[in-house]
Amino acid sequence: MKIIYVPDYDTLSKKTAMEIAAQLIQKPDSILGKAEVLAAAAEYVDAETLQEAEAIADEWVFNVLSEAVVMAEEVRAEVM
Repeated sequence: MKIIYVPDYDTLSKKTAMEIAAQLIQKPDSILGKAEVLAAAAEYVDAETLQEAEAIADEWVFNVLSEAVVMAEEVRAEVM
């Protein structure tokens, strides 16, 4: 696991998308998920807060994965 410090949310999203894109380029059949993060968070927050966090995470994961897939496709197109 890597811990990366970034100045803001947009930078975090872009950096995450880049990391995921790199993984998808290296191994296109990778399995990616958020379950581990939510399981760890469950130890520290109540159920209502966890549900709110999961809803936010779902939207964020969708947006970041969408961006990562586009980035990976662009790199593949450049290589071919």
